[in-house]
Amino acid sequence: MTSFDENELFSLTYIQAVAVNAGYQLADWQVDDQSVDGSLRPLGRRSPIVHFQAKSTTQDFVKTDGIHFPLDKDNFNDLRDPDEVWPFVLIVVLLPKVKDEWLSQSTTELCLRRCGYFLSLRGEPRTENKVSRTVVIPLDNVFNKENLDALMKSARPEDL
Repeated sequence: MTSFDENELFSLTYIQAVAVNAGYQLADWQVDDQSVDGSLRPLGRRSPIVHFQAKSTTQDFVKTDGIHFPLDKDNFNDLRDPDEVWPFVLIVVLLPKVKDEWLSQSTTELCLRRCGYFLSLRGEPRTENKVSRTVVIPLDNVFNKENLDALMKSARPEDL
């Protein structure tokens, strides 16, 4: 397993832990199609659904105005698609540089280190950049129970 694979699996574990704690389930896709790594939906109900692209990094992209994350051009253009009924969001999980610091465990605690942040790119203009487009994720957009609840409420189309 490569370090890229380990980062990706850890980010999905983080997302699933937050989702389950908030009462949502994660469906991950066997094939990353249209920049969708997985979907979140409430336990016991069919809607709303939020699709997500998961990224993780050990690099320090944090600045005072947010996380400046270089997103692949194709991912950016897929995630901004205004024609979809259910929203697509980017979730970036920041990891400590040293893998042994990602997680600690005792008989009373399991601690996943650092934090995940989310961003909706819906309605952003298409990028013509050749490789990537840097997005700025506000530091208030922590991927946590409260923000996931708010995201789900905003994802529900009015006519459902």
